[in-house]
Amino acid sequence: MMDQAIDVCSSNDEGNVQRQRLLSGTSGVSKQSMTDSIIESLSEAPVHENTGTTSGTVFNILSNVVGGGVLALPYAYAHTGMALGTVLLLAVGAMSGFSMWILMTCSHRLNENKEPNAFSYKAMMVRAWGPMMGKVIEAFIVWYTFGCCVGYASVTGSSLAPLAKNWLDLHGIWESRITWTSIAGVIFAISSSAKNLAELRFTSLLAFITILYVVLCVVIRLFDPESGRPHVDHTAKAFNWGTGIFKAIPLFSVSFGCHYNIPVFYEDLKDRNPQHMTKIIIGSCAIIIATYLVIAFCGYLHFGENTPSYILEYDGSSDSEEGPSDTSDSDEQFGSNDTLINVARLGMFLHFAFVFPLICIACRRSINLFLNRDVDAIPWGQLIIQSFCIVCCAVLLAIVAPDFGVIQDFNGSLFGVFIIITFPGLLLIRLSKDTDVFPTPPPVAFAYVLVVSGIIFSVCGFAVTAASL
Repeated sequence: MMDQAIDVCSSNDEGNVQRQRLLSGTSGVSKQSMTDSIIESLSEAPVHENTGTTSGTVFNILSNVVGGGVLALPYAYAHTGMALGTVLLLAVGAMSGFSMWILMTCSHRLNENKEPNAFSYKAMMVRAWGPMMGKVIEAFIVWYTFGCCVGYASVTGSSLAPLAKNWLDLHGIWESRITWTSIAGVIFAISSSAKNLAELRFTSLLAFITILYVVLCVVIRLFDPESGRPHVDHTAKAFNWGTGIFKAIPLFSVSFGCHYNIPVFYEDLKDRNPQHMTKIIIGSCAIIIATYLVIAFCGYLHFGENTPSYILEYDGSSDSEEGPSDTSDSDEQFGSNDTLINVARLGMFLHFAFVFPLICIACRRSINLFLNRDVDAIPWGQLIIQSFCIVCCAVLLAIVAPDFGVIQDFNGSLFGVFIIITFPGLLLIRLSKDTDVFPTPPPVAFAYVLVVSGIIFSVCGFAVTAASL
């Protein structure tokens, strides 16, 4: 999900100057003419040849979607149980796939209608709902990317603490998540001082491989090394009814985020037609859902109702009194002396170390765009100060936040669900009324389902998470 916000923020450079002028002096312009002007200024990229292959587009979707959110899926199952969690995961996956289809279809119809910037999520929303929607989208990107910074800072501290204890033989304050979150904050502040995203974007393949390794580790650790039989925690259930369901749904939702980039991927596709892209979306979602089911099942079966919000989490409670062994873990966490898991923790730290500055710079850029500032004209010194403030706030919130799951729940329910589910539904509802765009009415009933479901997920998810604090 985070990569989509990164990409859209980095792709709007060319129209920033014109856009600032439009947004700062529109008192005598009608709503429609202002909307058209803003759409024309939101250029995603110069005209280029379509180079995207089927396999390349599938990989782009996979590498955009499968990220840090996968680490909280077993925790989501702890709130729902295996059977109910699977039903909800499949339902959210279907909604996410349908909203991807909506974005692709609207992009296709606008392009067929010879309208400018048909391959931009934000521009399509402005075209449908007016210029204020551009501000709304920008605000959601600001808060969503900042929430991701908080979550990544939290996870980094949890990843480094067991490595310091087991690999470096450090004890005392060096075993604390707070210590390593603070140290990571210093690293993040330095790495986030880059002027633009192009200096840092080379991590998609590394991130995807790291996540797959984590999934493999969780699968391996489900099985007893001596008997080869699966270790199933006695507290694991098929159904877990309760308000925790509304904490799980935002976690599922943010794990499917790729929607900002779907129009861009469609634009780049060689054989560009709705049928081709629909097959790509279905195939990609099938692979993603299969991967998510594996880690959710295995992680939840291993720890049951005690599943940590970050599956690799460590706070010192899981080490055996007899001393380290390669596979020691408790009913709540993987041990600090589990070599296989520690390699995964190191991989996640490296992943977050590279990705955090991308998210931070995307957040910084969106803040300036929201304030109608010309991003390219801002002195580098000011950008460094802005990044430093974002990092400090994110690290402080990561330290005081109860756990990674709470951060993900708030971020997902308040912002992620809207970007992934609600906004695409609103887009189709509005554009379906324009006969120039849709001569034949599309399946709007399902769009209403997305909007209503998204609002319910957001409100209930926020309320339940806040009440649990």
